[in-house]
Amino acid sequence: MIFTVVAAGAVEATLAEIWTDAADRQAVTDAANWLDRELKVDPLTKATSVDNLYFLRRNPLVVLCRISVDDRTVTILEVHRVEDQ
Repeated sequence: MIFTVVAAGAVEATLAEIWTDAADRQAVTDAANWLDRELKVDPLTKATSVDNLYFLRRNPLVVLCRISVDDRTVTILEVHRVEDQ
């Protein structure tokens, strides 16, 4: 099932700030593109559920999102830079 991925509030500005501050800008770009692609197709099978919200990680980023199956939308609520583990 195909979903539309949208960013809520200041998510795009936060991502831009993460990218601007990053020494590894290509890694941030690659992770953002991967997260977008993965969340578009069957996101419930890829993201991890936590209290009615979902998160998905691709270093160096992690996103917190809400998934609406009825509307076929994924709303990214937060994006954060994370360190490798």
